[in-house]
Amino acid sequence: MNTGYFSPRLMVGAAIVGIVGAAGVFIYEQVYAEKRRAMLVREVQRLDKQVASMRTELESLRELQKEASLRRLKQKKVRRERPAKKAAIGDSGEATEQSYASDSEYFTDYQSVLGEYSP
Repeated sequence: MNTGYFSPRLMVGAAIVGIVGAAGVFIYEQVYAEKRRAMLVREVQRLDKQVASMRTELESLRELQKEASLRRLKQKKVRRERPAKKAAIGDSGEATEQSYASDSEYFTDYQSVLGEYSP
C-alpha cells in the first residue's frame, strides 16, 4: 500500500477540497457584494428622498420670502401714499416707525448648513 504524502487518492481528495473551498469563497464574495450593492441602493434612495424633501422645503421658504418681500413693498408703498402722521413722543417729536426684519433674517444659507453639495 502506498501511504506517502503524494498518493493519488490523497492528491485527488486535496484537489477536491481545494476546489470546493475556492468555490465557497467565490460564492460568499458574490453574495456579500450583492448585499453591499443592495445596501448602497437603499442608502441612495433614502438620500434621494431626503434631498427631494429639502428641495421642497427650500422652494416653500423661497415662496415665503417672496411673499414677505412683496408685503413689505406694498406696506412701504401704502405708507408713501398716505400723509405721514407724526406722533409726539416726549420732546423729540419724531414718529415711531415699525421695524421690519431684514432679508437676512428670512434667508438661510443651506449650503453652509449642509456642506458643499454639487449634484
